Amino acid sequence: MVGHGDQSGTRLCRRYRISTLLPDGSILDRVEIAPAEPPFESAFAAMGAGCMIATPTGSIAAIDLMPGTTVCTAQGATARVLWVGSVTIHPAEAEAGGSCLFRVVAGAFGPQTPETDLLLGQGALLATGPAGPLERARDIVDGDSIIATRPISPVSLHQVVLDRPGLLKVSGLYLAPGKTDPGTRRFRRAEDRRRFAELFAGLCLSGMNAA
Repeated sequence: MVGHGDQSGTRLCRRYRISTLLPDGSILDRVEIAPAEPPFESAFAAMGAGCMIATPTGSIAAIDLMPGTTVCTAQGATARVLWVGSVTIHPAEAEAGGSCLFRVVAGAFGPQTPETDLLLGQGALLATGPAGPLERARDIVDGDSIIATRPISPVSLHQVVLDRPGLLKVSGLYLAPGKTDPGTRRFRRAEDRRRFAELFAGLCLSGMNAA
């Protein structure tokens, strides 16, 4: 993390890695510095690098997703990835009370649900069926099959924005993709809402995926 100073003192920020599919079909890769606070972090910290996302040609790891990739959704349709964001969580941050991780053990919700252990971040919204309901991983920790944990080495977490509504199919569970609208996120400062929107600059959205 990095410190940014202003009139109110130093504010902790972090680097967010972003890849965006532009309207002309090209991909814009960039690194943005923004506050290291839940409204921002939760937009990026959803899936561990090894989470396997279903696509029409087979599963692909979250770390390998690129803008333009076609993924399968829980509703039996497909969607295209428009935006990929990632953030790295370091052990020192966790020791200082920073971001927490959540491990969902294979079979936590029943046979093959999920099929393998999953590492999720604070922004993960998951469901056991294609119709939901969605729950935050942090709200269903039981210390047995869903475990709150902290990294012992740097961990990258990922999220995507799709071109249409739909849940990602991830190893037998269903995860919500990211939302570009700040919605009810609680920002510390008025300018944070504008800064949040800038992280999704260049997206050409349609339908409900921005809601």
